[in-house]
Amino acid sequence: MKNLVLALLLVLPTLALAENPDPSKYVIPVHVQRSWVVWVSNDTSAQLHLQVVVGGKKYELEETKGRQQLLKPGDYIARTLKTGAKTAYDDVQEYEFLFPDGQTRRYELVGEED
Repeated sequence: MKNLVLALLLVLPTLALAENPDPSKYVIPVHVQRSWVVWVSNDTSAQLHLQVVVGGKKYELEETKGRQQLLKPGDYIARTLKTGAKTAYDDVQEYEFLFPDGQTRRYELVGEED
């Protein structure tokens, strides 16, 4: 019993300090048109891909953590985490979506249409 109380005393401050995302930083409207899972060949891992529209441009995003659940099409809000590239002809972007329950997920740009 003492071990359980000690464990709780050590874990509770960590949970209290967990940072909740600031919704005011998520100002990019993202419309998810479709989502699908891509299986890695000869492996059991998978990547979630999204076809999205951001600012009138079509992109394909890939979740940074392997996930097998689809994201429902619809409107979401996001923020840019990483943008830019070393050259004028490259494009590097990473978005973080904020969901109504306060959870976040990160997606990297893997495709772009004109």
